[in-house]
Amino acid sequence: MMLHNSLLKGAPVPAAISNIVVFPRPMRDADRALLAAWVAAGRRMGLHDAAIVNAMPDGVAAPAMVVIWVRENPDPAYLVRFEGVGWTVVDQVRGTVLGRFGGFAEALVFIRPVLPVGAEVSSDSCR
Repeated sequence: MMLHNSLLKGAPVPAAISNIVVFPRPMRDADRALLAAWVAAGRRMGLHDAAIVNAMPDGVAAPAMVVIWVRENPDPAYLVRFEGVGWTVVDQVRGTVLGRFGGFAEALVFIRPVLPVGAEVSSDSCR
């Protein structure tokens, strides 16, 4: 069986590459601090809450995911998840990918630009 990679313009890629195991990336303390600061700063712009999800309903460990609620909707509005080497922002209402970002802060700023890109937040400032 051969796989085709669009980056290689149709050149065949050995199927063995599909056996790569990606381990879940846990949320770091810096990510947690940034999320708390971002939610607090974004309340005036309609952010309501965010939760970090570390496991699937069946208890299996999941890659780092953040569920975000906004004031206008009781259902989660966004899902930010770690995929491969970056972060993906998903519109949970419509089920569509909105963008992919190299950093967690970039993904949050895409949703609501309430913190400057590259802002450093210490865990002490979020307590």
